[in-house]
Amino acid sequence: MLDRDPHSKKYFLGPLLHELGLLARPRYRLAELCDATLQRLAEFTQDTVYLSERSGLEAVCANRALGDFPIKSLSLDIGVRRPLGVGAGGLAILCALPASEAHALVEANAHRYEKFASFTADFLYGAIAEGRKRGYSFLEGAVTPGTASIGVAFPPDNPVAAISVAAIAGRLLPERRQEIARQMHREVEKLVVALAAAKVSGDMAATDATQK
Repeated sequence: MLDRDPHSKKYFLGPLLHELGLLARPRYRLAELCDATLQRLAEFTQDTVYLSERSGLEAVCANRALGDFPIKSLSLDIGVRRPLGVGAGGLAILCALPASEAHALVEANAHRYEKFASFTADFLYGAIAEGRKRGYSFLEGAVTPGTASIGVAFPPDNPVAAISVAAIAGRLLPERRQEIARQMHREVEKLVVALAAAKVSGDMAATDATQK
């Protein structure tokens, strides 16, 4: 699990952790499973599409796809972590969670929101309430001035991830925003079916391996 350098006395991650990661990867390959969905949405919107995964109090950018529109919103790189709610993906997850759990997460992150422009706990409570009514999250200029983004979380029974579309604000005016949100919901519905099938397949493979 751990390796220690005999000279510096510093500890490093050991080879067993690497082996455990290789064993776990087939069950936790959400970024790979979502890749086709992101690409289709990027082609449909011509804008930037992100996949965010929940990790405790944070949302992690796990994948992204770039559309062909020449002015792009590149506010996130893969691997970047932000408190849940900072960004349409993390906000969509909060919108989809039970109210009590979402409230607890916002309170736990309250001191961290101060680093992000106009974000406060009260601002997020309002954004969560609006997102629940609309069926998708929406932020405009909250993190990066001049940009906007919308997000949809999944799966419905356990929202652990979200897909978001980010663009310059003028490309996400109400009429187009609704159109994109409808397409996002269609893609997420197909994605949830694919994820369920992948989970069943993975569980069967694990059972076979155990029996052998």
